[in-house]
Amino acid sequence: MQAPVFTILSAIDLDALKADLGVKDRSIRLVRERKVFPASWFPHVKRLCDEAGIDCPIDAFNWKGTANSEVNTL
Repeated sequence: MQAPVFTILSAIDLDALKADLGVKDRSIRLVRERKVFPASWFPHVKRLCDEAGIDCPIDAFNWKGTANSEVNTL
């Protein structure tokens, strides 16, 4: 099964994402390498996923955890 990041990156408008965030191609390459989006990108990626009609799972993002990970459940 393909990682959610790759599914998202292949389906959304990357030029729009880069423009929204003010980032360069290098940032997109880092996301591909790490297989996770920065949490701060969520609103932008979520909007583009909605526009593309695809799922935007929260586990595709690098959310900050808590000291007690059992408390950090959604």
